Amino acid sequence: MKILSVLSFMFFAAMIGCKSTSTNAPQGATGNLQGTVGLYDAHGKLIADKSGVLIQAEGTSFSALSDTGGNWNIPNLPAQKYSISFSKSGYGTVKNTSYNFAGGDTVLYGSRVYLYQPIAFSIVIDSVSAVSDTTHQIDNYGYIRGHIEGADLADSTIIQAYVFFGRTPTINIGDTSTYIAGLLWNNARPIPLTKRGSLLTFEGYNWEACEPNGWAKKDLTVYLKAFALTSYYSPRYYDSVASKWIYPNPPPASAVKTIVIQ
Repeated sequence: MKILSVLSFMFFAAMIGCKSTSTNAPQGATGNLQGTVGLYDAHGKLIADKSGVLIQAEGTSFSALSDTGGNWNIPNLPAQKYSISFSKSGYGTVKNTSYNFAGGDTVLYGSRVYLYQPIAFSIVIDSVSAVSDTTHQIDNYGYIRGHIEGADLADSTIIQAYVFFGRTPTINIGDTSTYIAGLLWNNARPIPLTKRGSLLTFEGYNWEACEPNGWAKKDLTVYLKAFALTSYYSPRYYDSVASKWIYPNPPPASAVKTIVIQ
């Protein structure tokens, strides 16, 4: 079967947690939990002053604030499993909802955690078209065009556009049940952006709709939604309590576009 291709994504990597339980550490064991945080501004630049990030063992009184170098320390933390959050006003909050702390003298918290300021802009799907292919010949069977509003043109190198398909209007970037398998655009890479006047635009071609065996048949209704992400953003994390992926800086999303394959 030919693949119906157009703008999609597959880009994220993150850690998966599980429901909170205690560890097998000796009862009463404590330790100092230390780590380092970094801050990025809305244009993907590192901020020199990394102070004021709150590191909290959620549901407890144990917390710390980072200093100007981004260093932090939570002393006398009891050994158990925690949900550790990293937050600062104006930045996306990052959490590790299943962190096992075994105690000991001093424990370093894995790798450095980064918080990112969100970029304020919006993404719009301007027009889209798709036609079915009964000959199975690669050609320009369809297109999609859109633009991004409110973004600094200088940020075109860090903003990426993605478009997802669905058979229903409910299309969520963090819910894989709404994706349609087998849809690729340019090997699952984001759509390049072009500067046009005061806007950043994107466009893609070559829908390929398979008949008679493909899902993208003539007269089928398809729903599309565009998302704008940056190459500098807080990575998603899995919330073991809510049982879903969380995006600290929810990506701007377009309105759902409805088309009927011709």
